[in-house]
Amino acid sequence: MRTRPLESPLNEERFADLKKDAQPVLRVGEIAAAFFKTSGVRPTAEERDAAISEITGLLEDGFQRGEIMKAAEWFGKKFRKARKLDRLAYYIHQALEE
Repeated sequence: MRTRPLESPLNEERFADLKKDAQPVLRVGEIAAAFFKTSGVRPTAEERDAAISEITGLLEDGFQRGEIMKAAEWFGKKFRKARKLDRLAYYIHQALEE
C-alpha cells in the first residue's frame, strides 16, 4: 500500500516555487499537457482542468509524478483521441507494468 502525502500535490508545487534550492518538480500541468500531446487532442479549458483533477487524485493516492507521467503518455498512445483521463486510475498499474 502506498503512503498518502500529508499535503496536497498542488500545494507542494506552490511551496517548491518559494524554495530557491528545491529540485525541479514535474508539474501537474506538464503531465496533463503530455497526455493531450500524446493523444493528439487540443483540450478545452474544462478538459484540462478535469485532467489536472484526475492527476492530483492519483498523486494523493500515493503515486509518484514520474509514474503518472509514464501512465498518462501510455494512456494517450493506447487510446488515441482520448479527451479525458478519467479511466487512467483503472489502467495505471497496467501502464506501469509495460
